[in-house]
Amino acid sequence: MTGFQRFPISFARSVLVARIFLVVFFLLFSCPSHAQQDQFEKKEWAESHITLLAPRDWQVLLEKSDDAPICHISPEPIDATTASYQVGLAINILRSVPSTMGQKPSEYAQSLIEQIRERSDQEITVQSTQSTLFKIYRVEYSLVTDDESMNIINILEANDSTGTLYMMIWQAPESKAQSFSEMREKVLNSIHLDPAF
Repeated sequence: MTGFQRFPISFARSVLVARIFLVVFFLLFSCPSHAQQDQFEKKEWAESHITLLAPRDWQVLLEKSDDAPICHISPEPIDATTASYQVGLAINILRSVPSTMGQKPSEYAQSLIEQIRERSDQEITVQSTQSTLFKIYRVEYSLVTDDESMNIINILEANDSTGTLYMMIWQAPESKAQSFSEMREKVLNSIHLDPAF
């Protein structure tokens, strides 16, 4: 006749310790650590109606223009005169696109994509999505310069109701593109635009 068999206390303790270890391991590796969260901070540009998350140690430059400032962020020092860097993101805003370009922002965005396609001797990848008010185009391609090949990602967000086109340009040398990919996507996915601007 078999009945309930008690395990030795030492064995039960070992099982309990193992379970606790698994729970702690899961929590550590499935949830972002405070250190990872603290690497980023919220940036807000009232003139451009843009907010995003950027790494704390990245440089920020607002380049003044007649319409709206051009926002630059980069892990490198940004030359204030030329706004030049190898790795980084620039956000430009075109307002009143129908009156200045004679096209809706979404139509002008598509014409820009065609220009990129015609001028590039490399294959380009285009993805398009639609949010409530924005038509969004993501264009990725390589640009060969005298020094090296650059990985370029253009994100065009067109608001046909307000006539505004946001143009975001991410660039990095192909040799560094992979190492920045996770951080790049976190920054790009955090961008919030004002739908009324």
